[in-house]
Amino acid sequence: MISIAKAKHIAPPQGIILYHGPSMIDGKKIVVIATGFKTKSKNPKTGPGCLHTWILPANQSPIDSWTSGKDCSVCGDCKHSSPKNGGWNTCYVNVYQALLNVWYAWKKGRYEVPTNVNLNFFRNKIVRIGSYGDPAAVDCNVWEVIASYAKGTVGYTHQHSKAFTDKNLKHYCMASCDTESEAIRAQAKGWRTFRVRLPNEKLLENEIICPASEEGGMKMTCSKCGLCSGIKENKDSRKNIAIIVHGRSWRCQRFCDIMKRRKNKKSYKDLITV
Repeated sequence: MISIAKAKHIAPPQGIILYHGPSMIDGKKIVVIATGFKTKSKNPKTGPGCLHTWILPANQSPIDSWTSGKDCSVCGDCKHSSPKNGGWNTCYVNVYQALLNVWYAWKKGRYEVPTNVNLNFFRNKIVRIGSYGDPAAVDCNVWEVIASYAKGTVGYTHQHSKAFTDKNLKHYCMASCDTESEAIRAQAKGWRTFRVRLPNEKLLENEIICPASEEGGMKMTCSKCGLCSGIKENKDSRKNIAIIVHGRSWRCQRFCDIMKRRKNKKSYKDLITV
């Protein structure tokens, strides 16, 4: 839960500590940092107008967490997590870059606690919930508070079928799915879905191509689109989103190879390496 302090300064913060407490997944300490207030994002897909939130382990660096298989606290049982956590090592996020810098900056005390002033820097912004880490790891009240300030949110959770996942999370982010059957099950439970598909897989009738993707012609950025904002509390007729697997080429190839073997009911353990 966010504890808001009073403050008088008006300079944009380097970052804001939105949460520091137990993971909703396994109870271990995590921290959530929002960035992008001073320096605009260089991510061409999300766009410069998007603020980012990083869900990180509190007691060890993201690299140590990844290599030791203790990323469960922030990733749950996501199939794209580290091999020692049971994942495939196909996450599109590079743990050696942005999130490591964010973690070290937090350790050095460079980020602020939420105040009645600095939270206003979320206004008129789209906030990416979980630029790294699963939003379900965080008390949903955090996202509710941020959404009350922001123009909108975009985000994705692989924990949409878990009992510990707050049902209100579906109003702030999408159910991240990797197969048609997974997407159909999530939709039946009231989620809008974001499905990663293989290049030869067709869209479902209720899906559209991600407008910010390469196959979608990169017609707009996430900060301008805002379709991945979950499901509205009232009737929501918006389509679900699908995108061809993207990211580093070797990770995309691994994902495709694993999915093909799974479809043919063949072992794929030999494909999973660090």
